[in-house]
Amino acid sequence: MNRVMRSAWTLVVMLLSGLACLGMSGERVSVAQGADPDGAAVGELVVYCSADAVYAKPVLAAFERETGIRLRPVFDTEATKTFGLVQRLINEKDSPRADVFLSSEAMGMIRLARAGVLEPYTSAAAEEAFASSGGWPSMLRARDGTWYGFARRVRVIVCNTRHIADRDVPQRLADLTHERFKGRIGIARPEFGTTRGHMGALLMSAGEEAFTAWCEGLKANGVRMYDGNMSVVRAVGRGEVHIGLTDTDDVYAGLANDWPLAGFAPSDHLVANTHDRAPASTTAGESEGGEMASPMLLVPYPERAMQMPHTVAIVRGTRNRAAAERFVDYMLGREADRLFSEGDARTYLTFMRSTLESGGGEDDATGRGRSVRAGTEGMPRVYALAMMDLDLERATDMTDRALDIWNRVMSGR
Repeated sequence: MNRVMRSAWTLVVMLLSGLACLGMSGERVSVAQGADPDGAAVGELVVYCSADAVYAKPVLAAFERETGIRLRPVFDTEATKTFGLVQRLINEKDSPRADVFLSSEAMGMIRLARAGVLEPYTSAAAEEAFASSGGWPSMLRARDGTWYGFARRVRVIVCNTRHIADRDVPQRLADLTHERFKGRIGIARPEFGTTRGHMGALLMSAGEEAFTAWCEGLKANGVRMYDGNMSVVRAVGRGEVHIGLTDTDDVYAGLANDWPLAGFAPSDHLVANTHDRAPASTTAGESEGGEMASPMLLVPYPERAMQMPHTVAIVRGTRNRAAAERFVDYMLGREADRLFSEGDARTYLTFMRSTLESGGGEDDATGRGRSVRAGTEGMPRVYALAMMDLDLERATDMTDRALDIWNRVMSGR
């Protein structure tokens, strides 16, 4: 790994959405603040939401302003991210309280589809936006038509730049088992959230023998487990641990707090290189003491960077079908695209397939493209990431086995 790449910081997540103007103007209304659905008024759309509230609320508020449809959101907790609401939806299957589910990942949504909790829906506007490519990308669409994926984040290795020198930066996930990182690694509890899905994907790509050996190496290194990805970033930022596995949006939040962080997107193969191409430009150097001087240099993601899309679906039995359809359309449309890229989230840099093919620029001749640009003032240019080839449904099939292996190794059985 050369000197430039050792000080690299990769911070880009894709929101892949149909840029169609889906809403119509309506009266200004306010978003209910996490209320229980039992108190929902007639006509209110109950939204179960495991996406981070700080990022989701501006989009929900904009939907209300655009459509005049009142929402009643119910959010999950950081510690049981997604898993809690998924279980609640399954428990409520025969008497549903929610109308739609906005999830921060795909595996829980796939579980709901298989449990018969979701209703099929085809967003005509979203499919039309990708008509030249055969419709919405298949890897971001349920095989049974029950959910759509969008707003992808990337799994990253996050490092504390005051404690990890350039020469010690892990280049691949397998490096986390090296003895030099003993007592220095943190990870979110894999029973929940994107870490759960990541485990299934790693087992799928690496095979059981290699995945088991990786888990054993992390145990030997005294890996610490935390209640959520943001807790991992906080621990790394404070120096409690020096390296962690997390998502790009959480690293971005840590950088906003001026924590000494840098992040690197690994391949979804345990032993593949983190970066397989040289960066196009240099904006940061190496400090005299050997520490990473800055996270402000961006390098391309490896093609197999682990991506975690948000997902949205309609709950079977909703009494607000028309409003629920409009909600799904909106999440896949132009205004939500803008808000995820320009609002408080800032980490969801967005573009269309046409942008990847044409090289960017503002709306292209088809009216579907957008430029790829940094989400905060002062951040350097970013690089496009090709569409992921991860089979989310197959990865979901592997999660239970991956957790069995993880728990067996960590418990010493």
